[in-house]
Amino acid sequence: MVGTERRGGHKLSAHLTATDLDEWSRRRDSQGHLPTLVRRLIMVSVRPDRIRVPAAEGIALPGLDGVLTVAGGAAPYVPAGDSAWEVRF
Repeated sequence: MVGTERRGGHKLSAHLTATDLDEWSRRRDSQGHLPTLVRRLIMVSVRPDRIRVPAAEGIALPGLDGVLTVAGGAAPYVPAGDSAWEVRF
């Protein structure tokens, strides 16, 4: 389950499959939104001291796709300490 929210007293859940993500990744607009997804996944996994993951128009900027500093980490996906992130499409 990716997310849960309440609307009008009802709990709504979003269940994603590998097929859903694969189909989404083939859409042109997913390139601008993938960094947002990565940032959100990081934020629900750890409490970073510093996080920079530009999305939307920011994906055209030169340099790293993300920079993160986190004390504890969430192995194996979010390393402890400083890390640099590159997103490949």
